[in-house]
Amino acid sequence: SLFHTYMVHDYPRVTTQFDPMRFVKERDPDYNGFFPTDEDFPALLRALSVTADIPTLRQRDIDYLDDLYKVAVYSADRSLRVLIRMLRDCHLWDNTTLIITSDHGESLGDDHNGRQHWFHGGPPYQEQLRVPLIIRPAACLKGLLEPRLVYDRVSLLDLVPTLLELVEKPYDEEMFNGTSLVDLCQGNVEAFDDRRRYCHSCEDERDLYLSPSCFGASVTWGEDGGKLLFNPRTSELREYYRVEDDPAEADDRFSDLDDEQLREAKELVETYTEELDYRTYHPPAVEFENDSIVTRLAALGYVDA
Repeated sequence: SLFHTYMVHDYPRVTTQFDPMRFVKERDPDYNGFFPTDEDFPALLRALSVTADIPTLRQRDIDYLDDLYKVAVYSADRSLRVLIRMLRDCHLWDNTTLIITSDHGESLGDDHNGRQHWFHGGPPYQEQLRVPLIIRPAACLKGLLEPRLVYDRVSLLDLVPTLLELVEKPYDEEMFNGTSLVDLCQGNVEAFDDRRRYCHSCEDERDLYLSPSCFGASVTWGEDGGKLLFNPRTSELREYYRVEDDPAEADDRFSDLDDEQLREAKELVETYTEELDYRTYHPPAVEFENDSIVTRLAALGYVDA
């Protein structure tokens, strides 16, 4: 089952059993800055995220927004506690594998390449890419996943292969872009050193992020945890950061790349975008052994009956 809370995703207007605004106002009762204090303002945040010319906000404004975000995280944590208690009361906890993660992070005024960034769905900087991934296996699976902190960069694409391996369900590895994390969690492999990780910003039918400064994609590439930002529609190279030395991505080192590096990066990006286009329009065929699965998927609009 998927338990999706919008508390953190939509943090400016989170509603819970307690009033989140009360906690924020207690910290800064005299706040009278850029953001409204007694109404929701997601439209304002979206405007900040896609507007080329935005005002530079004060630290007090950023702290206010940060407080709202932290209260939303606390609200989600309380809800998770209720869910776990329910599973225990129903004697389902020992048979439940719990995964806590998020589809994206959030920009809270983070400064990159000369401008502040807000909201989510914009350029794939670290604060929007780094999300928690906590896997608590069911009791019967704990022998496969011992308590372990993994420092290697992984992907949400790895979740499905990981779950399939945990329940010993055979699958075709070629059908997935991700890789099972079981060996990594068991310490059988030190890291996925040879794997590149691609990330995309949000692009929807309204094209909110058509501006090159407001959307993009990234790939791990180069030395010192290098990360290359590019436009996935045109393959135009944009920015380059050495994340290990510059985790805040404050120093764009794109101008340091020589002609050979630029050629290699361009070739990498163009190959990826071509493969992405092909997979989009030529998805692999899947055969279902059970006709009832096709019927259910057709009823949901996912496939043609």
